[in-house]
Amino acid sequence: MDSFFDSLPIMESHYCRAKTQKKYLLPEWKTKQSLYKFYQDDRCKSRDVRPLSIATFYEAFDAKNLGLYFPRKDQCKKCSLFKVGNLSAEEYSEHQQKKEEARIEKDKDKNEGKIVFTVDMQAVVMTPKSKLSSL
Repeated sequence: MDSFFDSLPIMESHYCRAKTQKKYLLPEWKTKQSLYKFYQDDRCKSRDVRPLSIATFYEAFDAKNLGLYFPRKDQCKKCSLFKVGNLSAEEYSEHQQKKEEARIEKDKDKNEGKIVFTVDMQAVVMTPKSKLSSL
C-alpha cells in the first residue's frame, strides 16, 4: 500500500509548511473515493492483486498525512524554478535569505503593534495533465 501512495505525484504545502507537514496530491483526484477507484482500477487490476477495503485505504491515506486539495497558499515562482532545475543554487540561496529577512521584519513589526498586510498577487496555476502522448 505504501508503494502506491509513494508513487503518486505530490506537492508540499509551501507557505504553510511551518504549520503542517501535510503533502498534497496534484489535482487529478477530487475525492478520496475517486483516488480509491484509481487504486482499484490502475494498481490492483494491473498487478492482479485484491484491493484493500475502502476503510483501510482511507486509514492508510490519513496515516501518510496526505491531502487532496491544494493548500490555499501557492509556491512562489523562484522556488518552483529551483525545484525543476531552472534557477541556480546561488540565486535560490539569495531568494531564501531575502524571504527570511522579510519574515523577520514582518514579525518585528507585529511585535511592535504595527498592522502588516501581505498579498500574493499571482497564484500558481497548474497546467492540465494528460497521459496521451499525442497531446
